[in-house]
Order: sequence, then C-alpha cells, then structure tokens
Amino acid sequence: MTQAEPQNGKSTTSPFAISLLFFLAVLETAMVGTINLDYHSMVHHFENGVWMHHCTAVERIKEDFEATFPSCIPMTRENTRWNLPLRFIRAVLKVFAPLL
Repeated sequence: MTQAEPQNGKSTTSPFAISLLFFLAVLETAMVGTINLDYHSMVHHFENGVWMHHCTAVERIKEDFEATFPSCIPMTRENTRWNLPLRFIRAVLKVFAPLL
C-alpha cells in the first residue's frame, strides 16, 4: 500500500498504483497499455497497447474507473505547489540531468 498525502487531518492510503494508461471513449472504445499519444511515442518507440471496441472489457474498465475515482486525490494548486528551496534544488539538478 502506498501512503497518500493527508486530507483534512486524516491520512489516506491507497492499495494501488496505476502504471498503465487507460482511455475510455464514448463507452464503446477503450485503450489499455503503456502507449502514449504523442508523436515521439507513436513514431520512435515500440510501445504496447490493446484497443477494444464493443466488448465486455470496455464495461469492466468503466466500472473500474467509477470504483477508483472516490479514492483519488484531486490535483489542486495548493497540493502541487513547491516551496522555494525545492524549486532551487530542482533547477540545479536539471542542469546536470543531461550528464546522467
């Protein structure tokens, strides 16, 4: 289980970490896999993905989304802000990143 940021003074835990990409369109079509929808990923990489259309798995993906959403933490400006020292450290590390 992964530990999430506390909300309203309560600690929340999450028993999952989503590492795959899921797309659900018009409740008829779904895409599951590691594929990204950008030029670099589509042209220069061999990534995996399964496209499903009018099958029972699409409904199961929809149900999984609806079961997962209540345990998600909304991304707001307040919980994504970085303080000044962290910004400075990130800027310094960014200079050395190409050398790694």
